[in-house]
Amino acid sequence: IQGKPYQLESLIVKPDGKGPFPLAIISHGKPGRAAETKNHTPYAFTLQAREFAAHGYLAAIVMRRGYGRSSGEWAETFGDCNYGLFEKGGYATADDIAAAIGVLAKRPDVDASTTVAVGVSAGGFGSLAYAARQPEGLKAVINFAGGRGSRGTWNICQEDRLLDAFEAYGKTTKVPELWIYSENDKSFGPELAQTLLQRFTAGGAKVTFVKGP
Repeated sequence: IQGKPYQLESLIVKPDGKGPFPLAIISHGKPGRAAETKNHTPYAFTLQAREFAAHGYLAAIVMRRGYGRSSGEWAETFGDCNYGLFEKGGYATADDIAAAIGVLAKRPDVDASTTVAVGVSAGGFGSLAYAARQPEGLKAVINFAGGRGSRGTWNICQEDRLLDAFEAYGKTTKVPELWIYSENDKSFGPELAQTLLQRFTAGGAKVTFVKGP
């Protein structure tokens, strides 16, 4: 990643057989407190990975730099609430996603020419950033309540700058995306989610939006 080697803790769930299988890369969120990043584990998404495997995908849950047992320092900072450099923070997440896919693509049981990026919260936001770079092989994104900067119930740090980041990502995104946001989400609630959608699709990006309960 940016010319330096890292070891990223991962859990892989795949169908029976030799493959090669299409790839689903699953990206986790970020805890509210930085001290909790080391408590993250890929096993938290085992059920989701098994569901993708049941549909024929090799699913890889990857802990990014600074999370779980992955090496390196946490790299996804957007500064503080005086700056809100969300676009930059999202691209740092995208760097880890890209690096993981680059390694997984070398496996004989992976067909990285058909890849789906799946993420929740900060992982969903980073998956949007990854797609904005138009990487080869990426076919779609599934974004579960993607965003950054939540400080509590419907309290977003530098919300205007978060919206700017969504708009910037949307301008260069070519693959279809599925977004799932919940009405009872205390970080990225229904009203904000609709505004994020409007800004993201303003440049022509294609999104299927699902509002959960």
